Amino acid sequence: MLQAGKTSLVKALVSASSSTNHIKLRDRSAALDISTQKLPLPGSEECDTIHCRLWDFGGHEVFYLSHTMHFTGRCLYLLTWSPVKHVDDVSPTAELSVEEVTAPLKKWIRILALHAPESSV
Repeated sequence: MLQAGKTSLVKALVSASSSTNHIKLRDRSAALDISTQKLPLPGSEECDTIHCRLWDFGGHEVFYLSHTMHFTGRCLYLLTWSPVKHVDDVSPTAELSVEEVTAPLKKWIRILALHAPESSV
């Protein structure tokens, strides 16, 4: 799913200010970007943290099959998508059906159900 905010979300999660700026075209995820984040457990000692790996999968359909090689049930998958259709020949004011808006999300849910059925989404 292109331009759904995946890279922006990851950059905000790992930034000290919990925010990010507009992601330029050259800085978007091409195939896969991996970041790490330490999350302190509330009310715990400084050494009690959860170590997370954030996998930012590029939204180009050509990479979908290779993405599935990294899927596992020991993950939490956060799906992001834009309810706006990114097609050059569609007018910005064109009305889209519910099916057209939700189709990319449904596709990813099916992919995850097939390749990592025990995972959390």
